[in-house]
Amino acid sequence: MNKMKLCVATAALLSCTSASALAQATEAAPPSENTPAASGSGGLQDIIVTAQRRSERLQDVPIAVSAFTSESLATNRVSTTEDLKFSVPSLNYNAQAGFAVPYLRGIGTDITQPNSDPSVATYVDGVFLSNDAGTIVSLLGVERIEVLLGPQGTLYGKNAVGGAINIVTRTPTDELEGQVSLGTGNYDRFEGSGYVSGPVASNLYAGIYATGMRRDSYYNHRVPVKQRLVNGTPSYEHSWGVRGKLVYEQDALRVVASLEHSEGASADAGILQNIQPTSLGVAAGAEFVNDRHVSSNNGAVFNKPTATMAILRAELDLDWSRLISISGYRNLKVDIASDFDGTTASFVNLIALPSAAKTYSQELQLQSSPGSDIVWVVGAYGSYDNAGFLPTGVATEILFAPVLGPGAFANISTSRVKTKSWAAFAQATVPLGESFRLTVGGRYSHDYKKMISRNEFAPVVDGELGPVFGTVIFPNHKADWGAFTPKVTLDYKTGGTMLYATYAKGYKPGTFNVAAPTTPGPVSPESLQSFEVGTKSDLLNGRLRFNTAAYYYKFKNIQVQVNAQETGSLAILQNGARAEAYGFEASLLAQITDELVFEGSTALEHTEYKRFENFAGYVFGQTPSPGNPLGYGNTPATINASGNNMVRAPKLVTNASLRYKKELANGDTIGADGSWYHNDGFYWEASNQLRQPAYDVFNASINYSTAASGWSFTGWMKNIANKRFYNTQMMSDFGIVTNDADPRTYGITVTKSF
Repeated sequence: MNKMKLCVATAALLSCTSASALAQATEAAPPSENTPAASGSGGLQDIIVTAQRRSERLQDVPIAVSAFTSESLATNRVSTTEDLKFSVPSLNYNAQAGFAVPYLRGIGTDITQPNSDPSVATYVDGVFLSNDAGTIVSLLGVERIEVLLGPQGTLYGKNAVGGAINIVTRTPTDELEGQVSLGTGNYDRFEGSGYVSGPVASNLYAGIYATGMRRDSYYNHRVPVKQRLVNGTPSYEHSWGVRGKLVYEQDALRVVASLEHSEGASADAGILQNIQPTSLGVAAGAEFVNDRHVSSNNGAVFNKPTATMAILRAELDLDWSRLISISGYRNLKVDIASDFDGTTASFVNLIALPSAAKTYSQELQLQSSPGSDIVWVVGAYGSYDNAGFLPTGVATEILFAPVLGPGAFANISTSRVKTKSWAAFAQATVPLGESFRLTVGGRYSHDYKKMISRNEFAPVVDGELGPVFGTVIFPNHKADWGAFTPKVTLDYKTGGTMLYATYAKGYKPGTFNVAAPTTPGPVSPESLQSFEVGTKSDLLNGRLRFNTAAYYYKFKNIQVQVNAQETGSLAILQNGARAEAYGFEASLLAQITDELVFEGSTALEHTEYKRFENFAGYVFGQTPSPGNPLGYGNTPATINASGNNMVRAPKLVTNASLRYKKELANGDTIGADGSWYHNDGFYWEASNQLRQPAYDVFNASINYSTAASGWSFTGWMKNIANKRFYNTQMMSDFGIVTNDADPRTYGITVTKSF
């Protein structure tokens, strides 16, 4: 056992022992679910979660979960799911050309194309979002967010191999309530959100929730928008969304229906800036630029998602149990354009005319009634997904010129994958005496996929596609997979502390290479075995909350994507052999005084590819020659990545915050918040040649709220030190391309509640 593993094991043992000892010394009973203690009244506020598909206190759930209320999300300026990484140390959440790339405890996927199921699943009100292009979710009318760490192979989805992000939206009640919020900031930022809900008839409640934002681009564009290849590129970023929700209650029946629509456009998401001074673009005469938030892309760069989603949830109380039905529908369209070579040289410009995904899902659950000694759930899940690039154009002026003559041409790929999935699951928690509980669950999942694709060739003139002059139709490809994913948990309660141990397995189905039908695949399914121990403690009469977790992962058949010239710089998919990861996490929440709260958390992790001998990567520089003495570009190579660190897996991440809130004599309140986030750095690809250096992010806000009129005034600033770090970094034949994370931003928000 090496030093890191010994350190983690020792920390886990000490945390369990010390937490148990503290609990026995204090014998502090946790606050009641029905009467949670409010922050500032001598105790920490309880959070009710549905991590196990039923309402429970966060501290009673034997799972590593981070949960955030709407108030804490607003305080921390968490406006999208990507912002959660600054609050959950084990979550590394990046955006890559508009696609979501979340990793939890080093488990995730960099495959950014339709039909590639996310390793970290995102749910909205229990409905799974299947497409990475549309899972950077704007937080529209959110009640809370739960981040579940580790494989959720029993109760959650068909592919939550690394974890799940569970978004729970506001639901109207029989009380009239509402809120309106308006804000402004630098980069000409304007934003607004609001909702109103309440009774509209006997047993019928309704709510409407809306949000919107616009701001200027963070980037200085060297090439004007009008000179790029595709018309319609936005020069600013904007997004908006609206949701309507209805609740009907009659005797034992409760029905909740929601319909939402959202749209957005980003000028920044598709930018890839080449930071390699020996890139092929520089060799072709392009200016080398490595300044922060400066783009020399000559092709269009944008991301335009449009999504419509409907959810129908029905609950029927059968006295001895509850029957729950969750029906979901989502229609997603995304326009994406990216200048993949990252320079003014016209090597490869990706022109993604609408990529689309339509998903239908149905889940049935039968749950034990509240108060049952044995807590159980059985259910079935089914979904149908039709997703693909419809079509995607790869435009280039140079690569085809020797054959077809000067000018720009497009290789248009029209590909889609139809996916049919079903699963059956069950889980039960049985008390073993007064202090022990045993939870046993399992899920069998089956996935069938069929890929249909063709290629067409057409000229590009002034950003418009000309007539097709060639078509290649590829044969259809089919594959199906199945897996059983069990879970066993034993937990023990003593005083205000719970100790638990869990074994769980996760599964992710295979993936077709929709982006490059000449290399369709598919790659094989992933599987993950997890062993975890942890503690959850409420101490000092509810003023101190201390949670820990230690885990060991065995990860097989890791799905990996690399971009290669042989596929038009789109993608090659492959399976890595196997890897392991182990780590330790701790979080502390303390009510220091009635006005002051401290919160901090840390994640330590060691990851290693145990066997990955054939990684299809790159080495820096081409082979020098008399005509190319510097060796421009990068050389494709088969690399032995065995022994390397896994991608996007920092060894250390920690955060800390102080929240101050004081009530004045007239009932008004003033508050101040400050937070610090430290990331020790990580590797972007399996060869470990590209590394994100360590960085720190500081955020702060101040607030004044009136008691009588319901007004609130907040000033905020994010990334105060204006630290440079990246959303993504990739290596290809053409060089090393990056996308910068947000700079320093600040603003003022005014809110009226009623």
